[in-house]
Amino acid sequence: PAGPCWAGAPPDHGGGRGEPSLREELSSTSVEHLIINPNAAYEKFRDKRLSTKGVDFSDRINKPRTTGYESGE
Repeated sequence: PAGPCWAGAPPDHGGGRGEPSLREELSSTSVEHLIINPNAAYEKFRDKRLSTKGVDFSDRINKPRTTGYESGE
């Protein structure tokens, strides 16, 4: 139960399964927190292009779906 000292704090979404709570993530020193201006970022990269020539996107990250049944033999 959260006491009055946590009244303005964000909710704890840790889940209790070894996951860090939101409070722990926000105070982490292993991650650099940046404040980014989206308008400045847009202006910086507005005329830039990323070439996908020669890139193969046919591979899947997750397991492929399989259909059929095992014969048991």
